[in-house]
Amino acid sequence: MVDVDATVRAKVFRYNKCNYYRCKILSKLTFGKKKAQYQHKCEEIKKALGIR
Repeated sequence: MVDVDATVRAKVFRYNKCNYYRCKILSKLTFGKKKAQYQHKCEEIKKALGIR
């Protein structure tokens, strides 16, 4: 039987990684308050993922 916890963690990691790249792209395409929001969110996700 497959370790369900490991599978869930892998899916969550993949989801967060996709969100990180989405926010990174949107922070480059937007400006003003939205840009700052996306940059902040990108930093939060980066910390959660453990990316430098």
